[in-house]
Amino acid sequence: MSLDFGKIFYFSLLHVGELGGTSTIDNNGQIKYRHGVGESASQYLTVLKFINKINKSTDLFKKMISIFEKIVKNNYKSEDIVSAGSFIESYPLNELVMEFLPKEIIEINNVINDMSTDELKKYIEKFKAKSNDENTNVLIAYLNYCMDEKEAEDYNKRLTHTTEEMKRMRADQIISIYERDAARAYAYERASKIRM
Repeated sequence: MSLDFGKIFYFSLLHVGELGGTSTIDNNGQIKYRHGVGESASQYLTVLKFINKINKSTDLFKKMISIFEKIVKNNYKSEDIVSAGSFIESYPLNELVMEFLPKEIIEINNVINDMSTDELKKYIEKFKAKSNDENTNVLIAYLNYCMDEKEAEDYNKRLTHTTEEMKRMRADQIISIYERDAARAYAYERASKIRM
């Protein structure tokens, strides 16, 4: 059994009331992003209200509408954050929306799959302007959810070094160690001469 330290870290943050998302990198170098309660509360609220409106809501979903409303209004308790975090972990928004609007989500995914963050931002703005059916708010919530993931991925890519960068950094580190050791040896030698 392997421990998912990213999951442990995520839930420990929820217990102290941290609302942001967390990124972890698995052994294969893949970035896994766990959506934060604060950033995705309004997205989940939009989707859960839609599900409730079409009479597909469960008791859990109705309970979570109330919790997400408290979080959006900034009137929550720490247990609300933990409940919302557990819900987000159990019900990824992309899977929830896919269950109720599969055709639209497949079309959107085909369009946004290889987009950069900037391209996706522009796409969301165009989508808001041209779409006006009853599913628009749900699809915009989904697009913003995708944007959160893409921004986290871009951020982590900037922090991740290529093999060449790692080689250069290691070479620089070896030179620094050599120079530090040479300076130490010189200082020791001078101190020894002064004592004599």
